[in-house]
Amino acid sequence: MSAVLMVGASSVATSAVTQPAVVPTATGVTLNVQAGQPFTEQVGTLTGISKRGLHANVNWGDGTTVVRGFISVDRSGTLHISASHDYMRGGTFAITVKVWRGERRGALVAQFQSLSLIHI
Repeated sequence: MSAVLMVGASSVATSAVTQPAVVPTATGVTLNVQAGQPFTEQVGTLTGISKRGLHANVNWGDGTTVVRGFISVDRSGTLHISASHDYMRGGTFAITVKVWRGERRGALVAQFQSLSLIHI
């Protein structure tokens, strides 16, 4: 994009205008769940970005396999990331969520943490 500045009737100066990159805003959550009880919960939200081409992974912080997160969008455009899990023991676990654009883990869009408080 260029901006044009008219100075008098015969001079024209142009300069490039750089648009700032849109940086999505990620928000984590705190989960309170029971050990040994399977659940599906929202692990965070993203705003300021479209859902097109996005994928998410969720690391539950307890040494189990990383799972793919499900991304949904509400009417306001907020992206909600959810996933299913079953903690086998009580404790506090840091959940790491990674969101990227592209099938083969292309450009990392966001990485954030949520917290799980597991009750026995």
